[in-house]
Amino acid sequence: MNNVSQFVEKAESLYSYSQYLRRDFHRYPELGFQEYRTAEIIARELRSLGLEVTTGIAETGVTAIIEGAHPAGWSCCGLIWMLCPSKNKRVLITLPSTLV
Repeated sequence: MNNVSQFVEKAESLYSYSQYLRRDFHRYPELGFQEYRTAEIIARELRSLGLEVTTGIAETGVTAIIEGAHPAGWSCCGLIWMLCPSKNKRVLITLPSTLV
């Protein structure tokens, strides 16, 4: 089995659980910069993968360190998803990976 097939197989095996988490987050929405419950769940999930997690970044932010097999600088990827109370709109901002 090649790497792509393994990746797809693993992704499909996680579908039900990721769907459960998504539904849970929607069941308990939190306003932007007040995502305490969501941050706690995300940190728990990252720790369960064995990652080094830091919480409390700008109050509710979560970061994790992912080490690769070969040292080649570092990569940064981010996702911001928040509910804005004034317009009641969700804003999704993705920050692309950057290799430094």
